[in-house]
Amino acid sequence: MQIKCVKLVYFSPTGNVRRTLRKIAAGTGWETVEYDLTSFDARWQKYMFSAEDLVLIGMPVYYGRIPAISEEFFRGIRAAENTPAVFVVSYGNRDYEGALLELKQKCEQKGFAGIAAAAFIGEHSCCPRVAAGRPDALDEEKALFFGREIRKKVADVADISMLKNLQVKGKYPYRKSKERPVCPVTADHCDSCGLCSRECPVSAINPADPKETDPFRCLICFRCIRNCPNGAKYIENDKFNNLIAELEKNCTVRKEPEIFI
Repeated sequence: MQIKCVKLVYFSPTGNVRRTLRKIAAGTGWETVEYDLTSFDARWQKYMFSAEDLVLIGMPVYYGRIPAISEEFFRGIRAAENTPAVFVVSYGNRDYEGALLELKQKCEQKGFAGIAAAAFIGEHSCCPRVAAGRPDALDEEKALFFGREIRKKVADVADISMLKNLQVKGKYPYRKSKERPVCPVTADHCDSCGLCSRECPVSAINPADPKETDPFRCLICFRCIRNCPNGAKYIENDKFNNLIAELEKNCTVRKEPEIFI
């Protein structure tokens, strides 16, 4: 196959997916272009891909699924039939369940043909003490290795039709999407700078009053909590905080990336 460019397409509220995809792309050695679909506005644009592109598509895992904005994510994406693609999810050291399989299915519906896939680990978005500091140097080395293996696979075939259907691990039927009855609340020392509203990937925070968040729109991605310059955003919900405590207790054993190629 002739590949002219590697194109990264991702949703990455806390940066883990972006970092992983960049390392995979570096491993391939090809020229790279990025399309960051994390912002709400970016998901209203049109993105076209050809059979000469290798498209790396990445998303985080929330509750064993890809994010609930997947319809928005894929809305503006157009791919020529059998555009070669690599599917990547990043999860917080618990389990990615059906997320990788779900991402593969969504991409194939858009015309992409998977040549490889992987599940990498990143620092848990809601609980930084779980998988703290990941992706780390070992993860990055595995991402580079994955990129090199992708290039070898592409070099070994004349046409994508020669490749067998990519198989990935995943649980189906997918876990039912959970209602999200909680969302970040705002402390009194918020100075209404508006950064959280501008940076929210789903426009869930009222730009006129950043202390107001729509709990049905919010993904609990923790972008606003992590980025608030005054530390004024937090979760005030016993059930949710008990879940975080369970994660800290039960997800301490290091998991390693899983690669399918």
